[in-house]
Amino acid sequence: MKEQFRIAGAPQYDPDLWNNRLTDEALVKAFCDDPVLQKIMGAEMLGNERVIDLFKKGEINPDTKEFMARAAHITMSGVMGYSQMQSGHDEMAALYAITPAEFSAASDKLSALDKLRGFQDNTTCYDYAVNDPDRDSIRNSCPGQISGLVQSTKLYYDTSRFDEFVAEVIKGTEADGAEVCGVELPETNGSNYRIAVFVRPSETITIADSFSIPLPADYHYMRQDSDGTWSHKPGEEEVTNLDYSGDVITDPRAADVGKYQFIAFGLVPAGGLDVGPRDCSNGVPNGNNPDYDMASPSSVVMKSILGDM
Repeated sequence: MKEQFRIAGAPQYDPDLWNNRLTDEALVKAFCDDPVLQKIMGAEMLGNERVIDLFKKGEINPDTKEFMARAAHITMSGVMGYSQMQSGHDEMAALYAITPAEFSAASDKLSALDKLRGFQDNTTCYDYAVNDPDRDSIRNSCPGQISGLVQSTKLYYDTSRFDEFVAEVIKGTEADGAEVCGVELPETNGSNYRIAVFVRPSETITIADSFSIPLPADYHYMRQDSDGTWSHKPGEEEVTNLDYSGDVITDPRAADVGKYQFIAFGLVPAGGLDVGPRDCSNGVPNGNNPDYDMASPSSVVMKSILGDM
């Protein structure tokens, strides 16, 4: 039997880990079938000031399927957070008017359902490329965010400053701990794996004869997996190893990714990087790469990248 090809240091292509396999219908049914979960949901909703405020304003209807699904997701997140605490389970059970044993059983059931949610809704193409699954719903990680870099929003809309936008993307990627290597495929040694960086210029899209909207510049990332193919996560969509034409990605430079332009390969440490949410509690203000020169990316890399665009 032929031995399967593997790249040492590269992550495994595992879309089931990332993609959401839990439907709202299945989640709501789990709550409707379990009286204990219904009690917990009621307590969570009564204690949620935002939900109560919207209810008083008549902006939500608790009898709709949409509300039930939203309430179920909120309840699941709350219980999962409480269940990770080493103590306080008795107090939480009392708050929900259930027994500690019931709280433990409910927590186990929601934990099993939670795994089906994957990380699709709360991660970006950048999170996926650097192999950083996370469920913080407010993170929206971008290159350099955890390292303290603040990208100018003006660069996203000014077509004359596209080179600056590209430089900011590279700077943020390197500040977070990756190495941007240029347009040639870099060697790996088992302690790292390859990523690919893309950018898309800003443009104005005409919706109707008298109406148009500005589309900001954007970036995109891919990663090479252990089987040698490449995969990516387009926005909040599912992880896939197919390009926009439905072809398996074997070379990012030849992949169909719409208007995104390939600009560089990079290397990420095996195991990935933590790119958010930002946490400076360790006293290191610059994230994963405290020694990175914030002034500019490598002049050699920038010259090779911008010279080819």
